[in-house]
Amino acid sequence: TPRAADVARVLAALQAQGPLVISGVVYAELHARPNTPRPLIDSFLGATGIILDPSMSLAAWAEAGQANDALHARRRAGGQRGMRPVLPDALIGAHALHHADGLFTLNVADFSDFPTLRIVTL
Repeated sequence: TPRAADVARVLAALQAQGPLVISGVVYAELHARPNTPRPLIDSFLGATGIILDPSMSLAAWAEAGQANDALHARRRAGGQRGMRPVLPDALIGAHALHHADGLFTLNVADFSDFPTLRIVTL
């Protein structure tokens, strides 16, 4: 993508501060990308030193559910219909809040229900 070099630079800077971790939800989302077989994903993670953390605490699961509920309530109150699924974003945000030092994302607005989460972006 046009921003790949910028993303790589930010990730390298973050990795210099400590290990990079992805949640099980991110790992599952990577598998949903076309032409991205598991060996390619696993080899990329290994080559870049990114760690898969497939576990989440009960507190993180509960926080994800609350964030998901809050977002849907705001959308319903605004008259929005046909809402896209947001639970994966809530799970990713809760995992980062409870199991990491912050979250790197290009979609900052997706994590507004986590006001204490340190967000890193371009």
